[in-house]
Amino acid sequence: RSAAVAEGGPTGPLGRLAALARGALAEMSSRTAEATDSLQARWLFLAATFRFCAGFAILVWLPSAMVARFPEDVARFAVLNSMIKAFAGGFSSLLGGVISDKLHARGLGKGAGAAFCAAASLLAVPVWWPVLAAGFSFETCMCFLLAEYLVAESWLGPALSTLQGAVPPERRGAAQGVFSSLTALGNLLPTVLGFLPAEHLAAGLQASVALCYVASGLCFARAAAAASSAPPASAASPSGGAAYEALGPTSRCNEDEDDDSSPASRDHAPL
Repeated sequence: RSAAVAEGGPTGPLGRLAALARGALAEMSSRTAEATDSLQARWLFLAATFRFCAGFAILVWLPSAMVARFPEDVARFAVLNSMIKAFAGGFSSLLGGVISDKLHARGLGKGAGAAFCAAASLLAVPVWWPVLAAGFSFETCMCFLLAEYLVAESWLGPALSTLQGAVPPERRGAAQGVFSSLTALGNLLPTVLGFLPAEHLAAGLQASVALCYVASGLCFARAAAAASSAPPASAASPSGGAAYEALGPTSRCNEDEDDDSSPASRDHAPL
């Protein structure tokens, strides 16, 4: 019995394991809080949550909605939908990353990427709505779906680039982890849509995705506005090397001169 108590006590193996787990959780909580301390980062996280909700809702429920509307075009939809996601979605993601680099290269500021994401999210609404609107042919709906992927899927690269500039360098990994974990929240909208009756699924998907696009666009716009008033991420908590480099050559020379004139240096100076 005493051995069992010792194993589970503060100094036993189980106690040490529990202490390590508590320390890891505390460290993770602290780093996550620091990664989300920036106002711009919080707006980016909220905008990304809405975008994940919209994207996952389309991914999960668009096939069912299209099959209900065009039951005779199931095979064509399967082929075209796969090609649109692979080629149009991939091209849009790459284009968004290139545009993000161009915006930063032109020195348009830390909010340029978020402003681009806001524009892409808002412009996606008018090309998404006709995809499930009544009165359009199957071919017309697929053309609008192609346009929607080209416009909407360009947000990820600029959003990640903006996020990396919104947090201190030593917390960028934690910020990326928070961003990736938001995909779990993105499953909320598909889950809610699953409770709708089949006859209301298309209308619910159409309206909810459009609302998520608008909400994410507004959040990205707020993130862009917050960037203009935020201090540089590296200036918030500079590391020792960065702070030393920031002193400039003149200040570093002065420091070296002060070190040479210290009492210890004078004691060992040659006569």
